[in-house]
Amino acid sequence: MSISSFFEGFKNVSLWWRLAWADMNQIYRRSLIGIFWISLSFVMFVGVKIFIFSAVMGDVDIRVYSLWVIIGYGVWQFITSSVTDACTVFINARSWILGTKLSYGTFVAQNITRHMIGLFLISLISLGAIFLYKYEQSWITLSIIPAIFVLMLNSVWVHIVFGIISTRFRDFMHLVRSIMHVMFFVTPILYMPSQIGPKAAILNYNPFTHYLAIIREPIVNGRISELSWTVVICITIAGWVAALALLKTKLRNVVFWI
Repeated sequence: MSISSFFEGFKNVSLWWRLAWADMNQIYRRSLIGIFWISLSFVMFVGVKIFIFSAVMGDVDIRVYSLWVIIGYGVWQFITSSVTDACTVFINARSWILGTKLSYGTFVAQNITRHMIGLFLISLISLGAIFLYKYEQSWITLSIIPAIFVLMLNSVWVHIVFGIISTRFRDFMHLVRSIMHVMFFVTPILYMPSQIGPKAAILNYNPFTHYLAIIREPIVNGRISELSWTVVICITIAGWVAALALLKTKLRNVVFWI
């Protein structure tokens, strides 16, 4: 399978949309509120975290802290689900790959669409919080539009790279999941950098800090982080170089590895 044939799968919008929606229906089948469990479970989690952590964080504006946690955890949910599910994107599609001639890109688009649906439902909660707290926004907030697009671009190369590596080395997916569990605590999601003193400088070496910042900073602090955008763009370019290299040299082997 060539690089061009891989990306042909992204053109079949109706197919990967139906597959993604079928996944969501399967997960929440016979549930009273269906996919809105995504929103409800999110509200329950951040609600408890805000209630507990705001009491121990000292002198912190509850409005600012609430938005910080809601938006940060919402973006983190998308990132962590993209990264962990990327490892099994081709493994889970084994029957489709062996039994059909569908482009592998179809399964990547299916996965990302499912995650974007979840991000959309969580975004409704974030929007509600902004109105609830009457948090003023400016034109800088519009920078989250290209930021979300960049997140999607990163999700694609992560699916390609991690998906191919995981089909060949099955331990890789378990390593990734273990790392993501640790990264949750060393990424400023439940706390602000200013609250950990001099140690906050270490956070700049965490790439996930910058992925959260390109969306959270314009909304919460009304500014665009040039450092974060620089880091994210550099990682995006490097990731796509690796993805295209793997598509060219290793994609043809996936059918034998799964």
